[in-house]
Amino acid sequence: MESSKFPLDIFPEELQDLIKELKRTSNFAEEFTAMGILYVVGLAIGNTMHVQAKKTWNINLAIWILFVARSGLGKSPPMKFLLTPIRDKDRELNQVYKDEQKEFEEYEAHSKEEKESREKIQEPKKLKHLYRDFTPERLVQCLDNNKRGIGVHSPEFKEVFNNLDRYAKSGALQMLLSWFDQDEHSRDTMSTSISILMPFFSLSGGITTKAFKEFRHSKLSGIGFFERMLIVLLPNLKAEDSDEDIPDEYIEYWSDFVNMLLSYEQQLDEFGEPKPKPMKYTDGAKVRLSEWYNFNNSKINHDCEEYATIYSKQKTYLHKFAGLFNVISAHSKSEERESMGRIGNESLRHAIRLVEYFENKHKEIIGVGIKNTINKLLKDEDKIDWYNSLEKEFTTHQAMELFDEKKFKDRKDTDRTVYRMLEKEDLFKKLYDTHWRKVY
Repeated sequence: MESSKFPLDIFPEELQDLIKELKRTSNFAEEFTAMGILYVVGLAIGNTMHVQAKKTWNINLAIWILFVARSGLGKSPPMKFLLTPIRDKDRELNQVYKDEQKEFEEYEAHSKEEKESREKIQEPKKLKHLYRDFTPERLVQCLDNNKRGIGVHSPEFKEVFNNLDRYAKSGALQMLLSWFDQDEHSRDTMSTSISILMPFFSLSGGITTKAFKEFRHSKLSGIGFFERMLIVLLPNLKAEDSDEDIPDEYIEYWSDFVNMLLSYEQQLDEFGEPKPKPMKYTDGAKVRLSEWYNFNNSKINHDCEEYATIYSKQKTYLHKFAGLFNVISAHSKSEERESMGRIGNESLRHAIRLVEYFENKHKEIIGVGIKNTINKLLKDEDKIDWYNSLEKEFTTHQAMELFDEKKFKDRKDTDRTVYRMLEKEDLFKKLYDTHWRKVY
């Protein structure tokens, strides 16, 4: 499959300028920077706003990204730059927490009588956006404290899946998958009782191409973890250096932009749970959305199971991307703005193009495994050539004709050979009578 080109033009001019300037001065891969921007935008917005896909289905803007390249070729620097405003905010929150904790401890040191004459001080909760290393228990507590939501970013993503493997028996992996699906987290034990109605959990990290192969075939494969990740795989990156530094105006622009999003207040309901503002599609966007759904469902129904899984997850990411581009558009000076929370055709169009990019990327990765499966099942080059030459759907007669046209040597019994191959359920599915479909 031909490699898909990242659609950089889906971003407004000011963000394109930032991405290109970071490429020019720091050799940051444009794809890494662009997707890092979306990760930070989603984390900054958190549970303040959700996309209303349907009246009964609201989707947050948390995304899971994996940046893949050879060791030492700049997976970490783009995110280090982009996450700086988030980390600066976390340092401010940490200082506030320390001050409040000191006041609480001073209050607690008073006698019961003295407390009654003073205004009661509640024990503070530590607020933070970004984490790196974690235990499942600690992550749950952090998510419970931070109603806006949290994110995990690891420059070495292997740390994350080693952590998950370490805590496999505790159900940590299933817990994260349920958070991606926004299932309510409820756990009651002898020592604790925690209920998280709207988990918001972003996840990102860098990984080498070698370690990525291990990740693809680890315990995390085949259970939906890989399918939920947006894989930004750049195998052809080259090491380059520049004597220039990025101008201050770009640093200030990005810091101001992220801080503006962080300033959005998290609304809570009467029970102290997040109350996100709905992001609704315009009537025109709903028509285009319906067309996309019909097209995507057709692919789910007709393609192989490996691809169908990708198409299924795309439904969620389409809404996430549409919401992210709406946020960006509403704060853009260089393009016709959409109203914040009113997702129009432009944001939806950008979302569809980005979904298509990741569909192709996933297919490139899965395609290697598919090729190996075909080779293993058919074993010799003649049969593999025949299989690859078949149309997606065909009749038994067409399969036999093609087999004869190939003029395979030493193939005396065409009918018997073709029927034997068609019986391989891993490669063919019988539609009806003499009509067949290739699985891959």
